[in-house]
Amino acid sequence: MQFQLGTYLQGLETTASFDPSNQDFILNSPKPSSIKWWPGDLGRSANHAVVLAQLYTQGKCHGMHAFIVQIRSLLDHSALPGVKIGDIGPKMALEQVDNGYLMLQNIRIPKDNMLNRYSEVTSDGRYIKKGSDRINYIVMVFTRVKIISSEMVTALSKACVIAIRYSVVRRQSKLKTGSMPSSCTYEEENTVLQLQTARFLIKCLNKIECGEPLPQSLSYLYEPITHHCCAKEKSDFLKPFLYIELYKHRAHRLIKDAGIKLQSLLQSGVEQHVAWNSTSVQLARAAVAHCHYIVVKNFVETLDGLKFEPEIQQVIKMLCDLYALIGILDNAGDFLYDGYLTGKQLDLMTACQLHLLSLVRKEAVSIADAFDYPDEQLNSAIGTYDGLAYQRLFEWAQKAPTNAKKKVPQTVHYSLSTPLCQASL
Repeated sequence: MQFQLGTYLQGLETTASFDPSNQDFILNSPKPSSIKWWPGDLGRSANHAVVLAQLYTQGKCHGMHAFIVQIRSLLDHSALPGVKIGDIGPKMALEQVDNGYLMLQNIRIPKDNMLNRYSEVTSDGRYIKKGSDRINYIVMVFTRVKIISSEMVTALSKACVIAIRYSVVRRQSKLKTGSMPSSCTYEEENTVLQLQTARFLIKCLNKIECGEPLPQSLSYLYEPITHHCCAKEKSDFLKPFLYIELYKHRAHRLIKDAGIKLQSLLQSGVEQHVAWNSTSVQLARAAVAHCHYIVVKNFVETLDGLKFEPEIQQVIKMLCDLYALIGILDNAGDFLYDGYLTGKQLDLMTACQLHLLSLVRKEAVSIADAFDYPDEQLNSAIGTYDGLAYQRLFEWAQKAPTNAKKKVPQTVHYSLSTPLCQASL
């Protein structure tokens, strides 16, 4: 893919200009953003590459085309003149694959090195198209499909088999005192915390029936459940009291619904541990809804504490509004379930969210810079203060230990440097 524009093929910057006087193409990577980045086997292994470039002939661009380019010597495996090539450096996975970078500077290749099944350039520079322009993009589409079908599907299916088999074997706690451990573990996962929170919520729900006081964080359970959101305009969803009510309503309903189901099972004679286990999905959802309400409520209260710093408060309120609206839209079913929100109101909320995103986007860098991390502490090529992400990433890649000049081993020299047509089968 291209350094800066990734797989945005229409924005390809590498050029291949036809020179009729020499009957060849001149390939160039005009700026750092046009460097080829990440192809496998490019870092240390490949001698040739199929390079995608914008084809220019007779002063006109004819779009993306593919060219076979020799990039390393067949004698000593060194980079050819005008070719900057190397390994991109350490990665989080697949270290055995030498993903590399490639920059071309006035590289001349024979006219016949253009892959010309669907288009060609004549000796006098005329461009002849033999098929659809879209055919040039088929390689990328095919590659993506192949990655999904041959790599991801197999890996994910194996992971599913392993995880499901182990979840049956791995046990943590006892559903019933004195019994063998029989409930699946949730270590390193939030569900165990959600169910612990749910146990506290159900205890508080039982206190209501006895008329006992509740903690401040759950006092809303004493309040009657409202039935409809009062928002009529897009701007209404920027009012903190309104979206706090939304979160409160959701938490209130889900907690009471989980409590009703649990109580119904108990009254039908189901044992306590079985009833709890049968209600665990609803209980976990209720716990999440309560925590979400508390987070939004505390966010708004913190916002109120910034009233003497209006400029800061304005920016933080944008973040608060955006956080609240994203949470509602991501869980829209919970708010639509009992008719508290309508489809029209969700449309207004979506429009409001998009407007907030456009505002936050303008302030995003300043907000992040408020953490005041120096570049040395971030230790990131792409996150430097000066914004020179691609230049610095290229510099770091060139300095990677994998690009240190080493003598090519004889076995590698033979397998990589000998033309395929001369190799014995």
